[in-house]
Amino acid sequence: MRLLTEVLRPTNIKSLVLPKRISAIIGDGNLKHNFLFSGGPGIGKTSAAKVLASNHATLYINCSDESSVDVIRDRINVFCSTISILDNKEGIKVVILD
Repeated sequence: MRLLTEVLRPTNIKSLVLPKRISAIIGDGNLKHNFLFSGGPGIGKTSAAKVLASNHATLYINCSDESSVDVIRDRINVFCSTISILDNKEGIKVVILD
């Protein structure tokens, strides 16, 4: 059984409600190497991160559940040091620390 929030989570950029500044960056296709989303719960930080990373190999870590520095460091090192199975054309890998 999936949570209702996961069922209703936006799956593409057009279904997100984004500030004009972020919409302009995405529209240009000139995404930078890192983003920092901040704000209160339920405003779409995780949804935006997952949608922006959807075309790339992605490692998602929920830091509330996996808060050990060793766990996070080991998972990120292994993920970043291996070749992507997706073999996307840019070779971009995304790490989401939520």
